[in-house]
Amino acid sequence: MKKIGIVLLTLCVLGLCIGVASAKPVWIDTLTLSYSADNGATWQSVDGSLAPGFKLYSATPIPQNEFYWLDVGTLDPIPDVGSYPFFLKTAPKGPYFKYWATRGVTADAALAWQVQMWKIINGQEPMFYLTCDETTCHLTDGLLTWAGQPTALLQINKDYFVGTYHFIGDVGGARTYIKLFFANP
Repeated sequence: MKKIGIVLLTLCVLGLCIGVASAKPVWIDTLTLSYSADNGATWQSVDGSLAPGFKLYSATPIPQNEFYWLDVGTLDPIPDVGSYPFFLKTAPKGPYFKYWATRGVTADAALAWQVQMWKIINGQEPMFYLTCDETTCHLTDGLLTWAGQPTALLQINKDYFVGTYHFIGDVGGARTYIKLFFANP
């Protein structure tokens, strides 16, 4: 069975304010991540911390599910209530678009979800959201949010294309960059 590993190398917040309705930028001091291989029935912490980054190499095969779920464990401080979109800025080198073409996700895709996913993998629509209420935040899936499921957690295909992904978003007035590395251990 295939296993996928995820490494969140860095998350850094730079004080670039761009007209978001927030009193001041949100500087993230603490971040932990969790993952599930069983649709959220059990959660495990992702090793690491904000400064050096996070590493996840799952030893749990996914016999029945097609996905891993990735979520925020803790975040401090909690930004204002809202959903903060994160867009793909750069994709891995190599046959990234061939990977998606095997799923029907191309510039001339026929199905609505494929058209939307094409926009997502080209950085035109959010890949995921940091969705916060008064006390907690979650990573919610961009495609599933578009499909009318705004609380669906971020799903990662178990055979996701390996490589480095760069995401960019705005959290409470602060430009936020996330760098994710996916690898098969």
